[in-house]
Amino acid sequence: MSRLGARGRVLVADDDRLFRDVIAEYILGDPSLDLVGMAADADEAIRLAEFLQPDLALLDGKMPGGGGPKGCARDSQALAAHSNPGCVWLRGSRQRAGNAQGGCGELRGEEHRTRARSPEHSPGYRGDRDAVGLTGRTNVLTVPARKKTPDKKPTRRSRKPQTARGPEPSESQLSPDDKDLVALTQEVKRAGGTVLAGYRDPYAGSALVLASLPLRKVEPTPFQRDLSKTHADRLMEAIGAAGLFLDPVIAAPGDGGFWTPNGRHRLEAARRLGLRAITALIVPDDRIAYRILALNTEKAHNLRDRSLEVIRMARRLAKDQPRSKESEHEVTFESPVFLTLGGVYATRSRFAGSSYQPMLRRVDRFLDQTLPVALRQRDQWAVRLMDIEDRVAAHVKTLQQQGFKSPYLRQLVVARCNPVRFVPPTRKKDAAPPMSMAEALTRMTANVRKFDPSKVRPQDLALVAAVSSGSDE
Repeated sequence: MSRLGARGRVLVADDDRLFRDVIAEYILGDPSLDLVGMAADADEAIRLAEFLQPDLALLDGKMPGGGGPKGCARDSQALAAHSNPGCVWLRGSRQRAGNAQGGCGELRGEEHRTRARSPEHSPGYRGDRDAVGLTGRTNVLTVPARKKTPDKKPTRRSRKPQTARGPEPSESQLSPDDKDLVALTQEVKRAGGTVLAGYRDPYAGSALVLASLPLRKVEPTPFQRDLSKTHADRLMEAIGAAGLFLDPVIAAPGDGGFWTPNGRHRLEAARRLGLRAITALIVPDDRIAYRILALNTEKAHNLRDRSLEVIRMARRLAKDQPRSKESEHEVTFESPVFLTLGGVYATRSRFAGSSYQPMLRRVDRFLDQTLPVALRQRDQWAVRLMDIEDRVAAHVKTLQQQGFKSPYLRQLVVARCNPVRFVPPTRKKDAAPPMSMAEALTRMTANVRKFDPSKVRPQDLALVAAVSSGSDE
């Protein structure tokens, strides 16, 4: 019987982060099980087992610090010595691991499946599955079995420019009556549009047309991503604030009009703004609609990139328009959090801003002060945030010395010290923050100083890992 009565204490050891997270969610959703720890290698698993004394250990047969028939047997024996019923289950190994107490099973990577071996087939089975609440469960989950691939020498791509290709600038312009544009020009006129220019693309020299088309004649492809009302609203506000519609949509002839494979939100914003026409870059080949994902390879802005861009814009505007207020540039800066974190990233490039973003969203607001004054205030907040991060990093190091090894240690410490952690959020768009930014930073500093790493339990970390994985999807 488990030391916790009806709840079995489970330790998961696997170097595959996805597998660990899936197993964690499975165990946390079972009221009969209690996840007490997760490890990324065999040595860490043995240390945690000695410290936590679990009832059941789920061990990967192929991970750093272990592996192979001999390694599996050695690791499982070491884990069994520290596990209550001494039950060890292996994933991705065909070798049954021995056990000092004789009660073990295995997870075998066969036919691209991971499944639990029936307990009656394990030598020395004594009903340990009943003790940890696993009676009758033979199918744990379905994941591909990992295969070892031979080490390959990294190949370096030449950074030298390829042979010059494409038309010269003087050869790029085409007149609307050019023979290569006749078909496209007729399509544009038939739809009620006007050809603005024709040119050859700089890569292959294909003839393209820039045209103004009636908005009603342009439709998104039926297989395009669904419309996001929030994104369309933000795009409409940005166009209105700029006073210009600058980005043409890509279009190709189809169904009596034109299809755009990448312009659903721009079309929606144009309709809401009451535009009669939209500028389009027309490609004669309708197969471009199926290649747009391959062409859309621009690096997405992460939190650091966006924050640095915003703080650089703010500092430039503070020189060009020193009398303007920060709140007047709300559309330009998008979020006050970017201004605060931008000040941090400008000083400290390696900063875990995503850990502090949930708290800052609750308390940070645009300031009704001139830009130079507002930026000086945000520089002070940035210094305080870096001081908090230094203390958080010290707590993370202490937890690692205690045997915890997880990418979610920082999120755990920051979440515990969040001053608005228990303040219910509001759905009102212009609602006042629960406390001022200065007060939030003061309280968070006090919470970090009072934080006690010795009170952190492995199941607390497992819960943070499960929640963080769910929010990333």
